[in-house]
Order: sequence, then structure tokens, then C-alpha cells
Amino acid sequence: MKRRDFLKVSAASAAVATVTGCSSDSAEPAEPIEQPITDPIAGESHAWAQCQSNCWAWCPLKVITKDGKIIRIEPHTEGDDNFNTGRIHNKACAKGLMLKELVYSPERLTKPLKRTGPRGSGQFKEISWEQAASEVAQSIRSTIDTCGNRALMLGNGSGSAHSSYPIMGPHVRLLNMLGGFQKTYGYYSASMKEQAISYTFGEGTKNFAYGQGTGSSSVTEMKHSDYVLSFGYNPVEMFMTGGGEGHHFIQTLEKNDLKFVYIDPRYTDTCLGREDDWLGIRPMTDGAFIEALFHEILTEYYINEAFDDNREFAERFILGLTKEALTQYRDDLKTGKIVDGNKEYADWIYPEENLKDYILGLGKFADENGGNSNAKTPEKAAPICGISADKIRQVAQDLLTARAPFICAGQGIQRSAQGEQVMRMIYTLPVLLNAIGRRGTNNGDLPMVAAAGPGAAPVPMAAWSDPTFPGFLGGTAPATVIQAKIPTYKTFEAMERGFEMTYRSDGVKGLKYGVTPFNSELPESEVNIKDETYGTNIKFLMTIAGNTVNQHGDINEVKRILSIEPSSAGQAEEPGLDMHVVIDTQMTPTAQWADIVLPDTTWTERWDLIASDNATVLTVPSIEPIGDSKPMFEFMVMLADNLGLSGFATKGRTQEELTKSFLDEAINGMLGDPELPPLEGHEKTGYVYIHSFDEPAIGMEKEFNGRNGAPALSTPSKMVETYSPRLAWIASNDGWDKDIQAYGETGGLSAIPKYVPTWESFESDDEGYPLQMVSYHTKGRAHSTFHNCPTLRKVYEDAIWINPYDANNLGIISGEMLDVTSKRGTLQVPAKVTPRIAMGVVALGQGAWNKLQNGKDIGGCANTLTRQQTTPLAKGNPMNTVRVRITQA
Repeated sequence: MKRRDFLKVSAASAAVATVTGCSSDSAEPAEPIEQPITDPIAGESHAWAQCQSNCWAWCPLKVITKDGKIIRIEPHTEGDDNFNTGRIHNKACAKGLMLKELVYSPERLTKPLKRTGPRGSGQFKEISWEQAASEVAQSIRSTIDTCGNRALMLGNGSGSAHSSYPIMGPHVRLLNMLGGFQKTYGYYSASMKEQAISYTFGEGTKNFAYGQGTGSSSVTEMKHSDYVLSFGYNPVEMFMTGGGEGHHFIQTLEKNDLKFVYIDPRYTDTCLGREDDWLGIRPMTDGAFIEALFHEILTEYYINEAFDDNREFAERFILGLTKEALTQYRDDLKTGKIVDGNKEYADWIYPEENLKDYILGLGKFADENGGNSNAKTPEKAAPICGISADKIRQVAQDLLTARAPFICAGQGIQRSAQGEQVMRMIYTLPVLLNAIGRRGTNNGDLPMVAAAGPGAAPVPMAAWSDPTFPGFLGGTAPATVIQAKIPTYKTFEAMERGFEMTYRSDGVKGLKYGVTPFNSELPESEVNIKDETYGTNIKFLMTIAGNTVNQHGDINEVKRILSIEPSSAGQAEEPGLDMHVVIDTQMTPTAQWADIVLPDTTWTERWDLIASDNATVLTVPSIEPIGDSKPMFEFMVMLADNLGLSGFATKGRTQEELTKSFLDEAINGMLGDPELPPLEGHEKTGYVYIHSFDEPAIGMEKEFNGRNGAPALSTPSKMVETYSPRLAWIASNDGWDKDIQAYGETGGLSAIPKYVPTWESFESDDEGYPLQMVSYHTKGRAHSTFHNCPTLRKVYEDAIWINPYDANNLGIISGEMLDVTSKRGTLQVPAKVTPRIAMGVVALGQGAWNKLQNGKDIGGCANTLTRQQTTPLAKGNPMNTVRVRITQA
């Protein structure tokens, strides 16, 4: 039986959570396996809500209530549900269907609280909303008066980030009306790839509708491919909703008998017989593997005429492929024949450091005898990455001979100490193969969902949260004066040493220095300043719908910083927060470290309008707010009153009235969608409106199919900058400060992407910590949301995966409790012995809530083990870089 035929028989049972209730190839709408209850019975009623957890599915939820209480949660089942009609829609997975447990959780916050003991002690007393608003307003004013607006920060939270203006906007709006606040850049999920793509393809490589999109193809574009190479792209576990991205992926593979090669330390549910080959690579060695692919491809290009077209394509589009072309480009910049944004970096262009010579061991990279023994051959890569040289050659040959190879990557691969480097390699690979911008190909990034594009109503939520944006509720406040931005992963570090952070040392953007290279031959001036500092520590932090203490690297270090109590408030250089405010629905590990804790409403207790990938959902309250909880919007109104702000976003309207205004704008406004149903008839239940899918997007089609085949990217050179002149400057002695201890002499920075071993990598010397650990997104949580749902904890066990070979050597059996220890801490978790993990590697689902007992984290939070060390370029999150030892508990 062919693999595709086997899949058509087995897919439903192998991934039932993904495909239940969805159709296959039939032109007729599919019947659900079990007809759900759709009509209220025995006094029940229903209203629509939407799962707003951060998993990019945002499934509609039918909330069934009786006598003012939630009875159960059902998925959306109304309407067409056929993959071919363009109106298939998401069915909630187990997480969304457990919303009732989240609403009625014992950890549910129901009263405003004020800390009475040390931070983290869990000692609080109940206070009134009025007292909370007064004290928070006083702290904000004090911080601005003594340290300036740069000392104010909104915490990075995504627990309920996908909703309309009344939820998204008021906190941003309020602080902007006070002169602004510290905005971070980058985020935990994808800082490294966003930096990598801007340096490789340019800042303009974005897809607004997808939010974090980077010009990639739709997942359904795979149906036009004959070969898929995936670096950890795991949609079936990440997006297991019926009708969601996992379903699109499965359907696409079933309809196209392509070859699918999966590279990941874990054999995930995305495989399960769908793959032709699983390559269990060692974490952080993907760069060595790709260098070997480059070697095989370039070798063929320069000896085999059959690949002349692909070689010419690569030479035309890639800056830095050969010494000759890079020399010509540099000389043209210096003589003025070419004028582009790289001109200011021309002195840092070194043609001898081109990709071809580096990979083939030629020129500068030749050995001492002038030979090519330094070439990045498969034999060199195999003992590093754990994949045989023959297998590497087979992948390279498959890529060379494929008609339309589709190369993609999940985001876990770039959450490592060299994440920027490996992503720059992955982005270069399809260009090198002439496999980008055309049918069946991808740019190497995470694919878009099938419905991405205009899809749902184009509601410009981010713009409406800006008080300077004209129209709707905009135009009522001056623009923020705060231009400086700290990397998100330096949020807690900035509470201790923000006053001394610079662009060179810490990647702080928006300071005067960094616009152009510092010129030591000129006198220092406003345009020639070498090291302007940020000037203050962060003194006030407001965290909304975010569990950053739990989700940041090295929890023990985070707690140490938060435990610092300033001796006197308002001292810019004194470490420690003056106030930490948390607004959430649950007493999370982050809320436990707050000074003021405020109970927000859940998704079932407020009005809202959400536009997801292919659905717009109008939600109305299903139940009354529990206890004394209030929508965050209402607290911002109280806070604005205490701060004496007139003309705040309400304009006299409640959140309900604002949501109705927002709906009217979404239908009738300049960017509105007149197909959306009006409010009339839906005041009590809300509604779900399914948008038709767009045609599958071909990633970067316009960039690589411009007039006369000329490059049309948004990089300074308009080419794919595999050699980045700006990065050459950053990596030079004239550029950024280097973390030599963590990343060696180069600081982990280079003009061309390279595989470089780092701290706690496979090749590092970490005696006593023999195993590499990776963390992954489990089916039982969306980050840390839903962790406190007991049913999910029973269904999706939190256990550490370990290969039978390693388990046997350590005398470990499945189910026994283990101590997992890194240089930062120890957690306790049961063992899961399985051949679905590479030897020498262990894997732990991320997002479990940290719970310290007798010096050990018995909650099993992966960040008990990770490190706050940032990556070299993005200053981002390297949480998949960690080595551990395992012993019986």
C-alpha cells in the first residue's frame, strides 16, 4: 500500500483531534461523526465567545448556560464545512472546550488585591477598585515626575491579545496620553527570525493580515510541490483544531503524493506515518546540516551544466555568493555607480568572506596548504548533527532535482542561541535552489494558514489603539515622545541596569546612536554619538493578560530581580520596581509577584469583536462577571479619571457601546466589510461569520518575479543579503559590543550566516550536564493558558521525553519521578521513555506553572532550567539552548 493510500485510511484515527468533523475530498459537506447539541434544551441558552489564547486558531465557542451558570462549551458546527468550498472553519480543540474549567478555576481572581508581605510571598489583602485606581495612578505620576516616561513599561502578554479596541487599546491609549511609555520590540516567539528576515529579505517582507507573517506561502501551497523539507514545522500538535492549520496540512499531504522529510529532535504528531523520512537532528546543529547542503548544492552548480539556470538565478539574487560579485558591488558603492542604503557600510564589506569560499573551503577559508580541507562537507557535519553523510547527500540531491521544493521551518528552531544564524541559512536555501516566488515553493519560513489574507474583516485594531490615529476614537492625544525600544527579552534586566543600556551593548533602538556608524574622525554631536544610554531603570510595570514570570528564561533570576525593593521610590539608577501591577483572570505565578492584582473578566463575561484567520466573532456576555471582577477597560477608565485625563477613549461610552460602535466601523468604515452581519437580531447571543478562503499565497512572488527578472526586495541592495554589509559593521571592532564569554571571539555575529557552537550546545564543554533539552508546545496548553484545567492535566501528561538508550544507561523507567537539573535550577517531573526523541536529547512541554517546594520546582516549568542570556543580534529568547542532567527524584 502506498503511503498516501495508507494515510487516507488512517489519518482520522491517527489525528482525530485535528480532523474530527471535517471533510476530505468530497464536494458534499461532511457530516459530523457525532451530531452535537445545537439547540438549547431544558431551560438552557447560549451565546458566542471565542478562544482568545495565543495559538493562532481563535476558535468560536458556543457557551451553553442555565440559571446564569455555564453548563458546557460546544464547538462551532453551523454552516458549510467543506475543505473545497473555501468556507471551512475551525472547531475548538480540547483546550477551548475546557473554558468552563478556566472560568470556575480555584485560581480564578475575583477581588482586587494588594501585597502585604514580600514580593512572591503570596500575602495579599482585599482592597477596593477605587483604592487600586488611586494607588496605581499615584505610582504612574510619581514615576513620570522622577524618572520620566521611559521608566514606565507595559509587560509582554498574549493571554488575551486577539480582541477588539475596548480590550487592546485602553492601556496603550492611556499611557500615550501621559506622554508615552517604554515599548519593547521583538517577542518571545519569533524575535530571531524577524531580525533574520529583515537582514536577508528586507523590512518590507511582511504580510499584514497574518500579523507576524514574513512573506511565506500558504500551507496549502504544498499541494503544488513535489518535495517538502520541514525544519520542525509542527502544525498537527500546534494547531490541532478541526478545520485549522493542522487540518489544512493533513488535507494537503493527502491530496499530493509528495515526498515529506521532517527534521526535528522529536518525532511529533505531524509525522505519524505522513513523513517519508524523519531526521532526528541534535538541537542547535541545524546550521551544520544546512552548511553541508550548501556544499553539495554549490559543488554541483560549478561542475554540472544541468544546474546552470539555478546557479545563474542564485548569482543574480544573492548578495555575497561569490567573491567576484561582492567585490564589484563594493567598488560600485564606493565610486557612486550604485547608491543604496549600504553605502555607509561600504568600508566594512570584505569580499573574501563570501558564501561560496566559506562553504567550499576556498580563498580565505582554505587550509594552511591552500587546500579545501576546511570545506563544510557532509562528513564534517554528520558527527555534529547526528545525521549520516549519506542521508545529508540524499536530501541535497532531492532538493536539486525536485521540481518545486517547499522549504519551511517552525519557530522552535530559532529559539536558540544561534537562532538568527540558522534562520538566515534557511532563508538562503530556497533562493540558492531557485525555489522561491513560484508555484509550490516557500521562502523557508513558517507557512501561512490557508485563509490568511483579507479573509476576516480587515479591522485595523492596532491603529485604533493609537490615540494619534485620525477617525473612530483616534486623534484625542499627542503622539508618544518615547522612541527608544528595549528588546523584550531584556525586560527584567532593564529593571536592574536599564539606565546604562545602549544600542551597542544591549540593542536598544531609537537612541541617536545606531542610525549611522559612529565616525571617530568627527567630533561627537547629536548625529555622531557613540553611546547614548537609555538613562533609567524600569520602575513601573503593568502586566496585562501575561504570565511573564513563568514564561521568561531563568525563573529564579526573574524572581531575584523582582524581589529587589528600592530603598526609595523614583531613583532612576536604583534597581527594583516601585510598583508591579498585574491584570489577569487567574492567580498565575506572575500575579504572585505583583504589588496590585486586579481581576479581569474572562472571554465569556464581556462584549468583544474578534477577527481571526477566517472568522469574525461578535461575542456577548454569557454570564455575569464572577465576584468583583471587571473588564480591564473599566479599570482604565477609572485610572484615567484619577490621572485627570479628559477625553479618554470612552467618549462617554461603556465597553458594550464601544463594541457596537466598533462593529459598525468594521461593517461600514473605510476598511469595513459590508458582508458582516449587523448587530440587529444578535444582541443576546452574538454571532460567528465565516469568510471564504483566499487563493493560496505564493511566498514572495512579487519580489522574485519583478520586471525583467530584476531583484525587487526591500533590502538596501534590493538583493537577498546573504552577505549583509550592515551586519559586517555590527560584527566588526567598530560595531556592537561582543559577548565573548557566551559566543566566542566574534560574539556570534557575522556578515554571512555560519554554524558556530555556543554555550550549552552539543559541542560545548558542560561536564555534568550530558543531555540537551528542548521545550515544545503541548496540546494541553496555549503557552501557560489552560494549565490550571484539571481535565487537560489528566489527558495531556506533563512528562519529560527520554530515548530508551539514554533511559537504559541511567536506569530510568517510564512513569518514575525524575530530578532534571541545569545550572539554574532543578525541577521534578515524571519520565516518558520513548523512541520518538533523538538520543542524547530530552524534551519537556513548556508553559507548566512554576511551583517551588524545598528548592525544587514541582510544577515542572521548563524555565526553571533555561537562561536569561540573550541571542547576539535580536537580543532574543534562546530557551532551546540548555543542557541538563537527570537523576531519580
